[in-house]
Amino acid sequence: YNTTSMDLTPYGGPAEGYILDGLFQEVDIATGKGLFTWKSLDHVDPAECYVNPGNTGTDALAWDYFHINSVEKDFRGNYLISSRHCHAAYYIDGANGEILWRLGGKNSTFTGAGSEFYFQVSLIVS
Repeated sequence: YNTTSMDLTPYGGPAEGYILDGLFQEVDIATGKGLFTWKSLDHVDPAECYVNPGNTGTDALAWDYFHINSVEKDFRGNYLISSRHCHAAYYIDGANGEILWRLGGKNSTFTGAGSEFYFQVSLIVS
């Protein structure tokens, strides 16, 4: 997580608030070189979150709006990310980090039976 200062008033928090930018990085273990980095705040608006800042959003207790549960890279080189607080899984382009689709959450690409879930989700890519 990167703690980031941000105006959280649009989300019910303080004007001089703090938010956790959920991120992951693929690293070449042999060299320690970062191969790919993805940050939630670059791609997912905090308005997609189901958890409001409440008494978080302060310097001492930043708002964990996204909360990454898991990340898996598939054979195409793309990533599947599970977000607990957005109640969604995001399929991420492994070249540019753009969201290819969302499953669940407030802006799901999919609708109908079986397309909703909540909190922690485990997904298997095959």
